[in-house]
Amino acid sequence: MKILHLDQNHPLLIQQLEKEGHTNVEGYQLSREEVLKRLHSFEGIVIRSRITVDREFIDAAPKLRFIARVGAGLESIDT
Repeated sequence: MKILHLDQNHPLLIQQLEKEGHTNVEGYQLSREEVLKRLHSFEGIVIRSRITVDREFIDAAPKLRFIARVGAGLESIDT
């Protein structure tokens, strides 16, 4: 699975995902516009709170299977 990490987290997260065979892309410096252009190829997104996941974001990611929110709260994810 190809996973986009939009915020830095503990290095063990990426290490464990790679160990399980997942491809991880670190997009810590990408703007929202850059993220929207690249989302089409990712199946997973790992966020904290830098970028809001709204309808536009979700629509730009047709292969998206999961959104992982590291931290507390879901206020940055559209339901």
